[in-house]
Amino acid sequence: MLKRLLVGVTAILALSTTAFAASADHKTQDGMYMSAMGGWNFMMDANVNNFAGTGDRLSRNSQVGYNFGGAIGYQMNNVRVEFAVDTLRSNDHSITLGGEKATGDIGYAQILPVMVNAYYDFNMMHSRFVPYVGAGIGYAQTEEGESGAFLNVSGNTNANVFAYNFMGGVKYNLNDKINFFAEYRYLGTSHASYMAANDVKVGTSYGDNMINFGVTLHLG
Repeated sequence: MLKRLLVGVTAILALSTTAFAASADHKTQDGMYMSAMGGWNFMMDANVNNFAGTGDRLSRNSQVGYNFGGAIGYQMNNVRVEFAVDTLRSNDHSITLGGEKATGDIGYAQILPVMVNAYYDFNMMHSRFVPYVGAGIGYAQTEEGESGAFLNVSGNTNANVFAYNFMGGVKYNLNDKINFFAEYRYLGTSHASYMAANDVKVGTSYGDNMINFGVTLHLG
């Protein structure tokens, strides 16, 4: 009886060790990595009080847009730090100015953020799924394209602003080299100012909610 018990315990320990080793193999390697992602962005309404000195309030509602980008970074244990570049674009859905609403092909908003991001991975033993959170700061170029009804300008207008973002998601470790991920990301900017046709500065800050999917390749 004792012999059988010892054999059983030994077998359980052997299986546990094997499972742990298999799980360890699924943890992605430390070192350099590259990632690419894309998805949908849901730009928040933009509001401008006293638009161009008229005393009217302007509100813009955007359509669901797209975003894509890439990053290169370094992972050490549960911490990742990366340099990321993205492109976000949404067409205008409607613009309301002084109680009058315009719809149709009235322009777009585009944001090109360049960010330094940091992440923390919550590695769970025996699981390929790894939840994570992150945050970052950087710089963004904003562009209002041909939005005459929005900014009283013709053509494109650009501004350079401070940007920040917060992320949360989960990644799936296919092996120690490749993982796939899905995440929510919020991007915000400081106030972007543009020059209207009557030489009056107008503008707004931007807020964008994103749902992204991507893949990461570890180079270590």
